[in-house]
This record gives sequence, structure tokens and C-alpha cells, in this order.
Amino acid sequence: FFFFFFFFFVAMVGLCGVIYAASNARYTRWRGAMPGLPSVNSIVPESCPADAAGKARRLVETGLVGAVALHLGGIASLEPSAAHVRVAAAALLVGRAAASATDPSASHTRHARNVTRGGRTLVALIGQIRGGELAERSLIQHVLKPNQADLVLMVPKTASLLNSSLAARARYVWTLREPENWKQPIAAIAQALGAHRWLDLANNSGAVWFLGPARLRRGVRSPSTAAPNLVYRHLLKRHLVQHRLIEQYTRFIITRADHVYGCHHDVSRFDLHHRVYVPTGEDYGGVCDRHIVCGQADVLACLSIIDGPLLHPERYVKQADSMATCGPEPFMKLRLQELGLWPRLRRFARVMYLSSDKGNGSSVLNKTSKEPSYPKPAAPGQHVKYLDEFVATRWTCGFCKGLGAGQPFCCPLRRPTAMVLEGALASGKLAYVEPRTGDCQLSRAVILALTLASGVILAGILAVLGRRSRFSVLDER
Repeated sequence: FFFFFFFFFVAMVGLCGVIYAASNARYTRWRGAMPGLPSVNSIVPESCPADAAGKARRLVETGLVGAVALHLGGIASLEPSAAHVRVAAAALLVGRAAASATDPSASHTRHARNVTRGGRTLVALIGQIRGGELAERSLIQHVLKPNQADLVLMVPKTASLLNSSLAARARYVWTLREPENWKQPIAAIAQALGAHRWLDLANNSGAVWFLGPARLRRGVRSPSTAAPNLVYRHLLKRHLVQHRLIEQYTRFIITRADHVYGCHHDVSRFDLHHRVYVPTGEDYGGVCDRHIVCGQADVLACLSIIDGPLLHPERYVKQADSMATCGPEPFMKLRLQELGLWPRLRRFARVMYLSSDKGNGSSVLNKTSKEPSYPKPAAPGQHVKYLDEFVATRWTCGFCKGLGAGQPFCCPLRRPTAMVLEGALASGKLAYVEPRTGDCQLSRAVILALTLASGVILAGILAVLGRRSRFSVLDER
């Protein structure tokens, strides 16, 4: 029974080693590069005691299994034969595999201490963390807690990330050092996909609307800033697959890090087995590309927006430099159609808006020297990027309830229902919100339509009155 007791000895030594390693585990940082992609840093938070307990249990079970296997295998001889050696080696290899499968240093799967165990919703933030403390608090209060969701970050490596409370809360933090020219990460993605002719997209003018601000040909900067969003989505997809996270969750919220949520965004009632969901508004001739909710079966498609034009540039080259067909929102709609998601797309009332702390974000957001004083859910010092979605959020979350239509930043034609009507009619905006005062101003198209309608109604009334007066004259005769 030498080998029988030997395996118990191995199990005990392994147990002591794992407990010692777990007690000395601290915040670990590792650096790696995915094949064909730019170097990506992954910040892995401190492991929790539950992981160490799991490793110890697996190693002890391995030792017991090895001992029982020797006993039940009928190996009665006390002499170490070839059979003994093979069984012992196999059991030791299984033990090492069981330990390394959960070893953070081997698989980089350490979890934050406040991760929701067994969570079925995963929130993935992409892009710059520039919404400030209010955006982070609102994400935790209105998204993570109501959905009991885990969090991952796919963001640039900036000072704002180091100052963010979200990094410590996230299960994973994947970072990318933003390039001077976004052509570089796009080229790396194309290479990984085996797409060799993707630069044909820029054959017309050298600019590709949905790949801005990349400079693809002749130093021409493509309009828009859509490329970072597409690149981060693709990198997020690669990481979710690499770390086998898709099989662990049934609901995925893919959104930007600079959203402020005015009220709960609970996706538990979304029919994600058959549908994908996007908030109302901010469509600009297509569909909003900043926030999407997908189920387990659709999340890879939701993150594969950039793949199509890289693999098949010939399908897009004639329209790539047209904002009407390949601006960020029209391109998003086109790709959802090609991926078969468009017929299953549903909209929900907007509960979030883009925001930025003063001095924390791009220069585009801070051109205005003096910001107006925005009402709740905004906070002092917050910059509201798009007033339409801010007003829509106020309506959805009840901040305009009971107030008159003339109240600042409560334009009734900026309600989510009005935005749905705009999309159905393809009529453009029905009204605008005045940036300084928050007043509601009807669009020229609506004023013209109302004028025409009033003229038609007036003409109809005059015609009816004319007929009545004519009949009255005939009766008198």
C-alpha cells in the first residue's frame, strides 16, 4: 500500500502549498498579446478565498482518486512495476491539470472579491472612461445591482482608468494603448481574419465613414469617430471567447463607459432568446450604435460589426465614403441586417445619456466655454453631449412627470414615443431642445406641415360654409 499512502501525502502537500499561495496572493498584473492583434494589457483583480478552496478541494480529490484507482485496479504487488509507474504518472498529471485549470497564474481567471457568483448577466463597457463619478455610480446603482451583473472592461489604457472605481469592481479589465492612427489595430484585426484586400474600402476618396478617424490611404482622415467602437467590440469578442465567458452568461449588455443612467435598466424581462434590444433615439438614419443587449446565442454576432467590410470590401467600396449609407448609425443598421439581427431588433425607452466631466474627455466635448445648469439626473460639472437623449431619459425616468410641457429640458416631442414615431415616419426630428435654456422648438418641417395642415383645414371649412350659404340662397328663392 505504499502508493496508496503516497497519494494521500501528495494531496496534503498540495493542499498546504495552495493555501500558502492563496494567502500571499495579491493584485496581479499580466501582459500578453493575442495572435494577430496589438499588445493588450489585462489587469486581473485579487483572487478571492473561494478560488483557493476550490483548488485545494480539487487537489485533495485528485489524490483520493489516484489512491482509489490503485486500490481498485487490483495492483497487489508491493514491488513498483511498470503498471504502478503508469498509474502514478497518470494520476499526478491529472492532479497537475486539475490544479492548473483553476490556477490564476496559468489561466488568468482571477476574480474580483465583489463579483456576483453565478451571475447570468454580463455588462461589458467599451471605450474611454470619461463619464466621471456620476456615470460610474449610476452604472452600479441602475445596471449592475438590478441585474446582479458581473462587469468587464475593454477600454484604453489612460489615467482615467487608474482613477476609476470600476477597475476594482470588474471581473476583467482589458486595455489597449490607443494608437495615433486607428489604421494599425484595424490592420491587425484584418490580418487575424485573413482579410488581405480590406484597404479596397478606401479606393474612392481614401476616406471610409465607419472607420473614422483612421487614415487609410494618402493620409486622408476618415470622418466620424466610429472605428474605436468597432475595434473595441472585436477585441471584446476575442476576449470573451478566449476566457470562455459566453457559456457562463445568458444576457450581455454591451455599452459605453460614459453613459449616465437616470433609472433602472433591468433586462431580466427582455426576450433575449428571440430578440436583441437597442434604446430609442439617436438613430441618424440608421440605428444607435452605442448600446445593445444580446442573448447568449447572438452576442458573437452583436460584436462582429467590423468583420463584414474587412472580409468583403467589394460590397461596401461604392458607398464607404457616403455618410448617408455608411455613417456610424446607417452602417450599424446595415450590418445588423446582414447578420440577420435586424428583423429581431426591438427598442426600449431610453434610460441613459452620454456625459463627461469637465476636463475629462475629448476636446470636442469641451469646446463650450460655459455649460448650462442641467437638471437631474445630471450633476454639477457634468457635460451633456446630446440633449435629445438627455430629455428622453428625463421623461422615461419620471423627472418630467407632473411638469408642464414648457418646463426646461422637458420637451414633449423628445419623449421616447415621439422618437419611435420619427423613426417610423422617417421625417427627421419633430423638435429641437435649445441648448442654453432647454426650451422646446418645433422643427421647420413640423412648422411647415402644421401650416399646410392648417391651410387644408381652413380651406375645407370655407368650402363647407360656401356650400351651406349657396343652399340657403336657393331655399330663399
